[in-house]
Amino acid sequence: MKSGKDILQSSLVTSKLYYLMGYSVAETFNSPDYSSNEINLKTIQDSRTTLLWQPDIRLDKEGKTTIQFYTSDKKGRFTGIVLGLASNGSPVYGSFEFEVK
Repeated sequence: MKSGKDILQSSLVTSKLYYLMGYSVAETFNSPDYSSNEINLKTIQDSRTTLLWQPDIRLDKEGKTTIQFYTSDKKGRFTGIVLGLASNGSPVYGSFEFEVK
């Protein structure tokens, strides 16, 4: 018969230890504002791959919303992906196509 000491020692041998980094404050996502005439669009190359990070999007009663963002300078057809969580915690996924000419 195993004693409590034997059980404890055998479980320590098979256990894995994980070290967590802890909590960190989220930084603000900086997105360029090209509506200003102060930015010289011809000298600045925009090569972003993440065009928008907005964690607090709210939907209307019909489950719809409108988002606006500036694209990068890369031309072509792209797929936008929307990931999130509903208010009840269930995952939300959506995608849309757009073209930059």
